[in-house]
Amino acid sequence: MNISILKFGGSALKTLQDFRNAAYHIAHRVANYDEHIVVVVSAMAGETDAIMSKGSELNLHASGSSRDCLMAVGETMSAALMAFALENEGLMVRVLNGLQCGIHSDDNFCHANVERVDLSDIFASLQNGNIVVVTGGQAATEDGRITYLGRNTSDLTAAIFAEHLGSREFEVFSKVPKIYSADPHIIPSAIAFEEISLKQISAASKLGTKAVHQGALEIAKKNRLRILRRDINDSEISTGTVISSDTEGDGAIVVLDEHAGLIRFWNTKSFINAENSLNQRNIKHYPFTDNGTFYISITDRGVNTQQTVSELDLEGQILEEKSMVALVLPGAKIETHVVSRYDSIKTARLVHDKYYNLGKRHRAVKSNSIDV
Repeated sequence: MNISILKFGGSALKTLQDFRNAAYHIAHRVANYDEHIVVVVSAMAGETDAIMSKGSELNLHASGSSRDCLMAVGETMSAALMAFALENEGLMVRVLNGLQCGIHSDDNFCHANVERVDLSDIFASLQNGNIVVVTGGQAATEDGRITYLGRNTSDLTAAIFAEHLGSREFEVFSKVPKIYSADPHIIPSAIAFEEISLKQISAASKLGTKAVHQGALEIAKKNRLRILRRDINDSEISTGTVISSDTEGDGAIVVLDEHAGLIRFWNTKSFINAENSLNQRNIKHYPFTDNGTFYISITDRGVNTQQTVSELDLEGQILEEKSMVALVLPGAKIETHVVSRYDSIKTARLVHDKYYNLGKRHRAVKSNSIDV
């Protein structure tokens, strides 16, 4: 069976016309290429934040279980709207939420860990000719409670399906289908990549880039899956950047995550303890050293750094006036620079332009470079 996994991110689902365009494209593929399709959807752009703000007005300290129930609303609405659009194209559709999709997790609410996957129900639905639409980033505990895998985890859902349904690739639809050498809003001279290696983009993801979720990249590396970043505009499809284990380019990526929380640690013990605590909570972060000092950058957008340090009793100092600028070189070697927030954009531009102006012969700063 030829199974394709299509993930539509929030930026690709801003309007009802976006749903119509996606449904038209899917109907065309089913009619012309005999594909069996699983559609993974994120919440519409801005919807999750709007929903969660309503919950915060009622209770700032709601339980994780309650938060996950509310968090699931955005993807559930997207899945239903996608089903409406697909049915309008004459397709048979089955919609599955986190309780039904076959992904089972622990009860670490808001950042649940996948423990077991059983997609036999999805496989049967595909065999019966259904387009299967799944709410991204959701799972369920063994006792039937809905869980959330974390912010921006629809990619992870798509990767899990590709792995367990035997697909060799999955497609990520976004209004920004290209991956750039830096954020073009910050660095206008950023270069778009046609292809990039899984290893290099995985390293950049650990630092806070949002091109593809880190967990999805790990699954792709393990199974040698290709990731195709795409866009649909007026029912016309275009391919942006192809991410593959078979690609080894010579470009570098500059990462400046202005939203990341930076923590400094004074000794190895407190640094390692913090690492272990963050790993146990499945909180996305990046540990590094700069000029002999230990740092951790909290790159998880759904996490409040101040609250995390307090709750986990981390023995570190939050550096509110500092940022990390990183350069991810070919082969995924990373250079890090801790600078003042005031100088962070200027530093990122200098690092980027220095690399590319040197004709891609940048010499690594050995004092703060590590392999990943």
